[in-house]
Amino acid sequence: MNNPTIIDENDDYFVLDKPAGFAVDPVAHYPSISDWLVEKGQIFASDWPLDGRLGVVHRTDVDTSGLLIWAKTPASQENLKRLWQGRAVEKTYLGLAVGELPERGTVEVAIRRDNQKDHQTIALLPHKKARPAITEFLRLKTVTTAGGVVSLFEAKPITGRTHQIRVHLKYLGHPVIGDKHYGDKASRSLAKELNLTRHFLHAWKLSLPWQGKKEHYESPLPSELAQILRRLNLNP
Repeated sequence: MNNPTIIDENDDYFVLDKPAGFAVDPVAHYPSISDWLVEKGQIFASDWPLDGRLGVVHRTDVDTSGLLIWAKTPASQENLKRLWQGRAVEKTYLGLAVGELPERGTVEVAIRRDNQKDHQTIALLPHKKARPAITEFLRLKTVTTAGGVVSLFEAKPITGRTHQIRVHLKYLGHPVIGDKHYGDKASRSLAKELNLTRHFLHAWKLSLPWQGKKEHYESPLPSELAQILRRLNLNP
């Protein structure tokens, strides 16, 4: 497993490139970004209140690679959280899905947690635990493999629900290839064909307003995903 990388920083936050396999917060069986930053002397637990989460601003799934913004101080953490809550941050993910996605579209379907199955589910009927969720997507390219058609896509989550892109892609009938929670038989079969050991989803680009200007960041695909796209002739 690769280690995280600090690809940029300023006085207020780090820009991290998170590899798949790292959790954001400490959780059983996975290394965490917060522990890694403490071990590297980049943040100090004593600088944070007990409930400060050591600089966490937003999260990506354990097996999702790519960009992560991490606050350096409690004050910048609060300011950054307000940007996320106010939908001022533009996030673009790159993924590979089963089948031929529509050329473009918006999924606006609420999501709620299914505690019995320990994952998220679509809430088609009113539910007290359902939360609004909006994802815009754009199909970039398609290709046919031995296992069927696959689509390379961009996804922009307007809201930030847990597993949102993965749940919405499943709802469309085009699950992310390699998704262990929300995939189907085709997703698993294609992952095996492509020798993919985790879901193909990468936090690719991120833009946010900060200190009077627009900051833009980009994370290149990790080698195991880039190799698959080269093999399929699907470079974005």
